[in-house]
Amino acid sequence: MKVIHPRCAALAFQEEAVAAVVRIVAAGRIIQELQRFEATPSGLGALAEWLGSYGCRCVVMRATGESWKHAWYLLEGQLELVLAEPLSAPARGPGQEDALSLAELLAHGMIRGRPAPLEPLPEVRDLCRARRLLSRELAQHHLHIQKVLSDASLQATGAAPGGRGLSGAAILQEFMARQASRPSEAPGAPPEAPLAAHHRFMLKLHLAQVDALRGSIAQVDGRLAECLAPLPGVSQEAEAVQGLAGERLSPRAGPAARARG
Repeated sequence: MKVIHPRCAALAFQEEAVAAVVRIVAAGRIIQELQRFEATPSGLGALAEWLGSYGCRCVVMRATGESWKHAWYLLEGQLELVLAEPLSAPARGPGQEDALSLAELLAHGMIRGRPAPLEPLPEVRDLCRARRLLSRELAQHHLHIQKVLSDASLQATGAAPGGRGLSGAAILQEFMARQASRPSEAPGAPPEAPLAAHHRFMLKLHLAQVDALRGSIAQVDGRLAECLAPLPGVSQEAEAVQGLAGERLSPRAGPAARARG
């Protein structure tokens, strides 16, 4: 069957969580990754970053419960969102099973989308834009911290750390342990190399920015939660159509996707 979206994702909403599935077709193989996120502004922000890390631009979801509205508002503008038409994608069970099925149907272009019955919220749009800018700046500081720590480890050992894939936190632990285990300098010993003091200064500088940015993101998440609390509901007609579709249709649109090697 022809693949329309080689990189796509699907979301299935539960009471206070989101089950997310990424489906990637590469080199004749189907790769699927599953993850759960909290249905909160911070959790949905992490979801957006997770989807972006896989290069997914097209995401499908159902209008079930209330959490989908939060996700739609927070992901809109970042990703191509598809609200599944009930008649084209009947429910396949709870949580991850339904997300697997939706992802497979979307990959083959077998889902008809419909307009989201939601009113535009300019405040939410502005807050989401601000959150994306803050998150990008935070990621840049994390990269700079990892670079400083890596340089400090090279300075201390004269060679690269045990593995180039070590995270910044792992390098920091190694570096701090090495500094703590150094014997005290004997009288007349040469002073500590200037680069060590430079590393400490740069770390403090970047870590202070990280703390400030995390605080700002937390403030934005709090404001988003306030703005999203009194959401306009889905029309009763739309909910009735979805309920009837789940009762009357037999699930013949295709089996739930499974990871294939």
